[in-house]
Amino acid sequence: MSLRYYNIGTIYDLMDSVNLAKAYYSNSLLIEEQIGNKDGIFYALYGLAGIDIKENDLISADKNITRAIYIAESIDDVGGLAFCFLEKGKLFEKQNNLIGAINSYHQVINFSKRVSYRNEERVAYSQLSALFEKMNKLDSAFVYLKKYNALNELLNGIESQNKLSELKENYEIHKKEIEIDLLKKQKQLADFEVSHQKSTRNYLILVVLLVVVLVIFNIKNIYKNIKID
Repeated sequence: MSLRYYNIGTIYDLMDSVNLAKAYYSNSLLIEEQIGNKDGIFYALYGLAGIDIKENDLISADKNITRAIYIAESIDDVGGLAFCFLEKGKLFEKQNNLIGAINSYHQVINFSKRVSYRNEERVAYSQLSALFEKMNKLDSAFVYLKKYNALNELLNGIESQNKLSELKENYEIHKKEIEIDLLKKQKQLADFEVSHQKSTRNYLILVVLLVVVLVIFNIKNIYKNIKID
C-alpha cells in the first residue's frame, strides 16, 4: 500500500500537482515509519523534500532532505545519496548559499560516479557551470560546461542507440507476430482443405453406395420378373 502511495505521489509530482503529491508522500511516510522500513522512509522523505522546494518551504525541505541523507547513509544507499545531494544543492541555491550548493553538487558527482548514475552526474555538471558563471568564475564555468557537453553527448548517443535497439526489437517482434499469424492462417486453410476433401470423399462414397444399392435392387427386380415370366 505504501509503495502504491509513493508511486501515485510521484505521478502527481511530475504533473506539478504538489498538494496531491504531498498528501500521497505523507501517507507513504506514515506507513513506512509504522513498519520501520528505512528504504520506504527514505523515498517518502526525498519526495517530500522535492515538494517543499517547489513550494519554497525551505525549512521543511531542509528537515526532510537532512533526514533522508541520514537514512541513506545508514543503509549505505549511494545512489540515494546522489539524489539527496542534488536536492540539497537546489535547496542551497534557493537559500542563495552558492558555496553550499557547489559542495553539494560535487557530492552528487562523487556518489553518481560510484554507482554509474550518469544522468545525475550530468545535471550536477550543468548546475555547477551555471553557478560558477553566476559567480563570474568563467574558467570554472567553462570547465564544467565542457564536462556537461561531453557527458550529454555520450548519454544522448547511448539513448539513441537504445532507441534504435528498441525499434529493431519491436520490428523483429512484429515480424515474428506476422509470421505466426501467417502460419496460423495457412494451417486454418490446410485444415479446411483436409476437411473439404474428407467431406467430398465421404459424399462420393455415399453416392457410390447408393448407386450400388440401386443397382443391386434393380438386378433383384429383373431376376424376380424373369422368374415370374
